[in-house]
Amino acid sequence: AGAGHHSELFASDIDVRDFHSDRFAKIVVDEKGVEWLVNQRFVEWVEPDYSVHLSNDEAAQIINVDWVGDPSNMGGPTNTLSGSGVIVAVADSGLDTTVECTSLTHCNSVNAGILADFAGRVEYVESFHGSCTDDGPNDNHGHGTHVAGSVLGDGASSISDGANFAGMAPEAHLYMQALLSSCDLETPDDLENDLFLPAYDAGVRVHTNSWGIDVYYYSAETLKIDEAAYEMDDMVILFAMGNDAIDLNSNGEIDLPSLSGGYSMNTQAMAKNVLSIGASENFRPALSTTWGAQPGGSTKWGTNPIFSDGLTDDVEGMAAFSNRGPTADGRIKPDLVAPGTFIISTKSADPAAGCAYPGYDNYCYNGGTSMATPIAAGSAALIIEHLHNLGYSDPASALVKAILVSGAHDMVGQYTTGGDGKNGAAEEAPNIHEGWGRLDLQGMVESSFMTDADGDAGITITTSESHSLMLSVPAGVPNFRVVLSWNDPPNSPSASKQLINDLDIALKDPSGALYDYDNDDINNLVGITVPSPDAGDWEIIVTGTNVADGPQTYYLASSNGLTITDMRHPVSDDLNSAGFQSGSIFTETTVAIGGEHICTIFDDSSLQCWGDNSFGQLGDGTTTDRLTMTPVGLETGRTAVSVSAGASHTCVTLDDSSLKCWGRNNQGQLGDGSTTNSLSPVSVALGGFPVQISAGSRHTCAVLTDASLKCWGDNSHGQLGDGTTTDSSSPVAVSFSGGQKVLAVSA
Repeated sequence: AGAGHHSELFASDIDVRDFHSDRFAKIVVDEKGVEWLVNQRFVEWVEPDYSVHLSNDEAAQIINVDWVGDPSNMGGPTNTLSGSGVIVAVADSGLDTTVECTSLTHCNSVNAGILADFAGRVEYVESFHGSCTDDGPNDNHGHGTHVAGSVLGDGASSISDGANFAGMAPEAHLYMQALLSSCDLETPDDLENDLFLPAYDAGVRVHTNSWGIDVYYYSAETLKIDEAAYEMDDMVILFAMGNDAIDLNSNGEIDLPSLSGGYSMNTQAMAKNVLSIGASENFRPALSTTWGAQPGGSTKWGTNPIFSDGLTDDVEGMAAFSNRGPTADGRIKPDLVAPGTFIISTKSADPAAGCAYPGYDNYCYNGGTSMATPIAAGSAALIIEHLHNLGYSDPASALVKAILVSGAHDMVGQYTTGGDGKNGAAEEAPNIHEGWGRLDLQGMVESSFMTDADGDAGITITTSESHSLMLSVPAGVPNFRVVLSWNDPPNSPSASKQLINDLDIALKDPSGALYDYDNDDINNLVGITVPSPDAGDWEIIVTGTNVADGPQTYYLASSNGLTITDMRHPVSDDLNSAGFQSGSIFTETTVAIGGEHICTIFDDSSLQCWGDNSFGQLGDGTTTDRLTMTPVGLETGRTAVSVSAGASHTCVTLDDSSLKCWGRNNQGQLGDGSTTNSLSPVSVALGGFPVQISAGSRHTCAVLTDASLKCWGDNSHGQLGDGTTTDSSSPVAVSFSGGQKVLAVSA
């Protein structure tokens, strides 16, 4: 239950095998010991220690890796993407016939005989063996070598085969963490400090993991991963969803995971701050067999349309084995999918290694979310290289995720029958089958992302704060997707919901109408997809609904290269100055320009405002900045006659001869007898009827029907004309020695 309780655990009779991070312990205990533990106040969470297991040239075309490698698409050869300058960590069974090495030079020396696809780009190789005999990092299974090749193999060994079996990022460098020992797959207990941190310190910015434990709850292991992703927030961590999906109820659609039976999903993939990857179909119709013909297929997928469907004949569909979401607390998983059936990649030269299907001398075929995840990892490396090219040296993982999701392809789905009528990926993304869709590198590099006035991509927000941003949509755009992403602080396995900082997103179309979208309080990767949008300037509103551990940094990305402009601090028209509106008792003022907001009265006498709304000066009941004209919340049936705006407040005379003000009130400029800001119009007690108003920076004056003048607000320089320098939150009379009448005023 937090740090500092280790002494209580060690003082017991419990057999403690490992303790780390001042919070996690691995123990050996019988049933009575478990009963004792769960009744201790210092114990937050108890779970079994499960063994982890592995989760296994067309894929590159399907997700458009080839497109971003073509100079004609990327504005010249210097802009093409190959993973150059990016180090990727692969934690898996091992790598070819390697031995341990600790630097690029050292690895080149001691592993000179490595498969040519990796030669000269291996930065580090380590063997993890726990308490088992260290049998080295060589890959006597074959899984790790295949995974590494999908990420960054350069295809050098395939030239003799008349093909090019390169991975997604063929110029990236490799940091290999070999987990398969003589006993089992050995992942360290302290994942953050023993697996992720050493890789991060070595310059790794993509960490891919095609292994997991298929239990359907957010575990202590999951928490460790979220902690690492949150602390090392510029390293993209990926996990495979797992390969246990079935159609247990025989309705022709893959079931949802469940605690009560059926199947689960990898608990590591439930982490909120990582990318969880599912598998879609590859396209190799000549190799295709059916799902029903697979081992156990008649039991797992015994009903059409899945039973008779091919594994590699429709790239718009999901692989039947790919685990689905949601997580136990309802979050959308997977995040993305990539091809994962009949994936050809590098084959380990270790005599004991194998593959699911034979291929060539140095390559073979495997399938699984294990094979989809490294394809996604290589894609993440390409996006990081792309951001490097744009001048962002250490892009946050939340930004990379936003870009990947904004450009993803919403698959059509391969089935028209089964399930509830929209089977699998036929559902609109995001859904629990494909998440936000299949990776599409072309769409991703054509995405845009938000930067503030200083050029920074991340924006911080706190509770109740709202940010207004402009999205410019030209004519002819068929659809667009706006994505909001953030790395959320770690929570606890015992929490019913893992999200701590809840941000919401809203869209207004060019007419000011709110686009229909329901926010939730569970996901930290959210977005809105708009089909057939109207051309013009849309408003994106991001709100810190509940930022319990803040401030929270968030990132925004949009598909189709649509420009996102920061409108939190718009610049007022320099043709007028804050607080000065021309007019007299004979002419009403219908346009008012404040410090950073504007209000206008239309020909139907309605009043609308836009711009900065930090203090409620737009009068719409919020503090949300507005890019488009927003109606002021006047009383029912009331219309506006004249309007005036100060630096951060606004006043209006109405058709019933009343005077209302709203916005900032720190010096009494609203005239309601208080110094409390108001997000909606409040009455000013004038003691008469106004015929003209004028708002200064932080004070206001009104001419009444008897030609008298009253002012209120800031009086630091005597601007209220009452012979003092004392601020007044209520109107005070301005007296003239000769008893003159007032015709007009300007503040």
